[in-house]
Amino acid sequence: MRDGWRARRSADKSTIVERMLSISGEDTMTVARKHIGAWNGKLPTRFTILTNELPSLSDGSGALAGRLIILIMIKSFYGLLRLEVEREQKRDSSQVKTLTKRAPTVSMPPQQRSAKTNGKRMFVKGSGNSAWARRWRDLQSLYVNDIGDEASLSEFQLGLIDTAATLRCELERMEGQLSLGKTIDTDMYGRIAGHYRRIAATLGIERRSMRNVTPPTVEAYLAHVAKQREAAE
Repeated sequence: MRDGWRARRSADKSTIVERMLSISGEDTMTVARKHIGAWNGKLPTRFTILTNELPSLSDGSGALAGRLIILIMIKSFYGLLRLEVEREQKRDSSQVKTLTKRAPTVSMPPQQRSAKTNGKRMFVKGSGNSAWARRWRDLQSLYVNDIGDEASLSEFQLGLIDTAATLRCELERMEGQLSLGKTIDTDMYGRIAGHYRRIAATLGIERRSMRNVTPPTVEAYLAHVAKQREAAE
């Protein structure tokens, strides 16, 4: 049984090499089609193969190797998917904790409070999963980080942060209209921007210098990759 499996595997490899040679050599191919006649012609096809190990494709003529353009990838994604999943899990957990922490202590029992007051909903009435809501949530989190620890902020400050995130989302919506060549009410845009700036001043959010975006040297990049691999292991 094992010998038969090996024979079939070898035949499959030979078929793959034969098809790749025919297509890359622009030979006339016959493609069977369901319920209609076969198609005959040349396939203007290019193959892209991404692999950690070189595939075992035997070609005695060596023609296939001459038709390949081999690119060596120097950036490794080993372990990054796991780290990204862990970061997303921490982010989701942080958002749940944020909603929970923001539920104020009131005299009424939980059954008589609104879902927003209890921290179970983002809005009194609305969708917390829309693109607008996700952007609003990102801005709200960024503004809280700009000020400091959320535990030290009052409910009034958190409300101002929510308002600032709402105004910023509206400004971005209007900017998106401009990018599509549409007209907007520039006077309204200016008034919203003014309210946005005043809220930022009230919260004490200061303008900071832009981060350094100078691309690293090759040596620094390789050292960073090596450090990521060590951390992943």
